[in-house]
Amino acid sequence: MGNLKSIAVNGRSYEVCGKLGSGGFSEVYLVEDRRSKLKMALKVMVCQEDEQIQRALMEVQLHRRIDHPNVLRLLGSEIRLKAHNPRNEVEYSTTRSKEVLLLFPALTRGSLQDILNHSSLHKEPALSEIDCLQLFQGIVSGVREIHRLGLAHRDIKPANILLSDEFTPIVMDLGSVAPLNMMIQTHQDSMEMIEEAAQFSSAAYRAPELYDDCFRGQLSAA
Repeated sequence: MGNLKSIAVNGRSYEVCGKLGSGGFSEVYLVEDRRSKLKMALKVMVCQEDEQIQRALMEVQLHRRIDHPNVLRLLGSEIRLKAHNPRNEVEYSTTRSKEVLLLFPALTRGSLQDILNHSSLHKEPALSEIDCLQLFQGIVSGVREIHRLGLAHRDIKPANILLSDEFTPIVMDLGSVAPLNMMIQTHQDSMEMIEEAAQFSSAAYRAPELYDDCFRGQLSAA
């Protein structure tokens, strides 16, 4: 995105305060609404292929369907063509790819992975037993809501669990979701399953059957 200083989403202007992270074809920024001064997280996805566009649209639609305290809430979104901006407010490419913008609450406490990293670095306990139980309960509640819609997240890991100021766990990154139940009947099915798993789930947290090209049967959240 270059030297991004400000950006408009649905006609509302936001000042870019800094970059929070990146992954795949997306980047996440901390932004501030210039009118309300409210800070938010802005996810910017640049989609150049039809498959990327469809997955980004699916992520937006899924966020709109979910209203749960343990799943990241979508505050606003916009889908538009990228175009050159001579005023240099945002550096755009000249390709006619699509840009998908998603606004979320800014949870500056970070992720569960941040807590674990800090604990490891300073060689101190990360969480009490009570903390672990409360976090687990909240994470399961959020995942159960996703399952209720007939979907599996596929990439539940500490880095995808944000923490609110009240230490409430919030499941994020719905770009990896897939149908909850999938039937694997042939070798081709299993190879496609393995390829998808490699793309949309982290190796260290992947179910063993997602490595097995001999697996046959129904994949489910159970």
